[in-house]
Amino acid sequence: MSNNLDERYNQLLNESTLNQAKNILSNSRLRKDSADSAVGDLDTFENDADETIDEETGLAIITLDEVGDHCTFDDAWTVIYDRVYDVTDYLCVHPGGEEVIMEYVGYDATVAFRGVNHSRAAFRALEKYCVGILPAAERLNYNPV
Repeated sequence: MSNNLDERYNQLLNESTLNQAKNILSNSRLRKDSADSAVGDLDTFENDADETIDEETGLAIITLDEVGDHCTFDDAWTVIYDRVYDVTDYLCVHPGGEEVIMEYVGYDATVAFRGVNHSRAAFRALEKYCVGILPAAERLNYNPV
């Protein structure tokens, strides 16, 4: 089972990396930080609002591609256990240093987070930075233990 999760993780990581590379090469990375980002007019946005919220968690659904758009020191998002975190304000206070997190900004950092054996307190510290969850098709479905 772990092997299947690793394969799925690598597949999603490769897809996300490929899309980010395409964006960088074309020099047309689009920001999605407006209320109307890539949705259309406000009427359409209001009609689609239920589709952008995960029913189980109540969190906004954010794709790996969108996470990849937030990959700078001033705008840093990462994914841990399928949840999306805006760690911009946490970078300078991370006990391991900001460069450790910056390596995974814009990507899924679940495997790295698990590999360091973070404490439960470290995991709880992330809660206030949570901004959303990945769509079901992009989730690794690891359980934080």
